[in-house]
Amino acid sequence: DRKPEGEPISDAMVKVLAWVATEGYLHPKCAQVRIYQNLGKSQPIRDALAEAGMTWSEFVTAKRVNGNDESVNFNVHAVHGRRIRELLPNKKLTPGLLNRLTNDQLDLLIETMIDGDGCRSGSQPAFIQKKGETAEAFKMALVMAGRSFGVHDRGNGIEQITIRDGKRYCVKRALNG
Repeated sequence: DRKPEGEPISDAMVKVLAWVATEGYLHPKCAQVRIYQNLGKSQPIRDALAEAGMTWSEFVTAKRVNGNDESVNFNVHAVHGRRIRELLPNKKLTPGLLNRLTNDQLDLLIETMIDGDGCRSGSQPAFIQKKGETAEAFKMALVMAGRSFGVHDRGNGIEQITIRDGKRYCVKRALNG
């Protein structure tokens, strides 16, 4: 069984980090962190921030863009933004951070990231992301959680990582032989 390494992180913070990794923006001139989401899908972010004991302000844009609903901009206050930036430097999920999570927290991270940049239509949830560090870290989290997945190239530098929910694997350290 995989055991987390280092200082524990709360479940609420795991959710906040997942939202920042997928929908976040790091303000370039201060420690404030912003999270953007469609108005109709914004309540889980509000809930995660409140559960984590964070303070924030928010505003709604009243225009529809590319057929999407109005969006909410959550401005997480700098005192909390500093902690988020410490755990998620440059919005990147690091191996060190992933190793601090329990198996249940890895699942929570995965599911929240799908809520941010994924799709739950059909029988298999999928995470859709530009190829790069966030997609690779998501795949690393899946491997660490023992979850089976497939990767589909959608073109234009976008990949779809589809989770095969019925399959789980046990990842164990191999002996040098």
